[in-house]
Amino acid sequence: MLATLWLLGVSATPLHAACNATTCPDGCCFGLFCRTGTDDKQCGTGGAACENCASAGQTCGWEQACLTCDEYLKQDLDLDPVTGILSTKFMEEYADYDAYSAEDFTVPEGVRWVIDRFDFNGIGTDGGNPDHATGFHVLLYRDEDSHPAGYPGSAVEPVWSDYWPYYDPRISFDRDYHNGITLFATDTASGLPPGHYWVMLYLDWVTWETDVFWYWALSAAGGGTAAMYINPGGGWGVGTDWMPVHDVASFSNYELGLTLSNCGTPDDGSIPDDDADDDTATDDDDATPTDDDNDDTAPADDDDDDAAPTDNDDDNDDNDDDSGCGC
Repeated sequence: MLATLWLLGVSATPLHAACNATTCPDGCCFGLFCRTGTDDKQCGTGGAACENCASAGQTCGWEQACLTCDEYLKQDLDLDPVTGILSTKFMEEYADYDAYSAEDFTVPEGVRWVIDRFDFNGIGTDGGNPDHATGFHVLLYRDEDSHPAGYPGSAVEPVWSDYWPYYDPRISFDRDYHNGITLFATDTASGLPPGHYWVMLYLDWVTWETDVFWYWALSAAGGGTAAMYINPGGGWGVGTDWMPVHDVASFSNYELGLTLSNCGTPDDGSIPDDDADDDTATDDDDATPTDDDNDDTAPADDDDDDAAPTDNDDDNDDNDDDSGCGC
């Protein structure tokens, strides 16, 4: 045991004594243990030489550095009572029971959101801690008719996604009965242009025991589009299409507990804008000369500013007949 503690770099405090500034004067608390050293970026909750991020209004990053985060969206879970909805992928044998839940958000005009921290409020059935999962997936889809444009396994790809294996240091959650999951996105974080989006979280679950399910908690927040749920395989008997969460089990709440934040990651601009005003252009910077949105000079399109004498538009801007005959 002592050898193990030495390898972990911690020293034991008496089990009957809490680790705090008194019992840990030269280090940071790590559970019941006092971590040696005086690094002020260990994000501890006690210890005289340990910086407590919360006391400074900051949050502890996955690299154990205190960060200041700007929140784009904050929807706390409803504590009276705490209720949740499944958002989980099971092993292939139980694929008909895969279920996905999604919450929407809107990036306003004139800005881009760089989301590098996701906080999902959640609850588990008895023993249903998130650490029973083998991995965590977050996907962002565009809106389509007030629900996500796709889901895992569908033909529509998300506009952004990331994956955290269970051992990923970018994961943080309290191992308690009610478990929120914090996921930090790093290398793949990107700037989302204005638009209506849906965020989806699902956990990989390799077992089927009912005591290890995790549920995305409902929120008392209101005013947005109702959160959505889908069970593509139909195993739960509630339909196979997208449906509002409050129709799944007569829930009184319509939203899900979610916080979206930026903790300092710059906009890398890697997510192109593909808004509804474009056609087949991959973005709206109109560098693609084959779209028809009135703002390039491609001779092959049918907008109002080209100079192709062989098109058959009726825009009076070239040398064609403009009579509709195509000549």
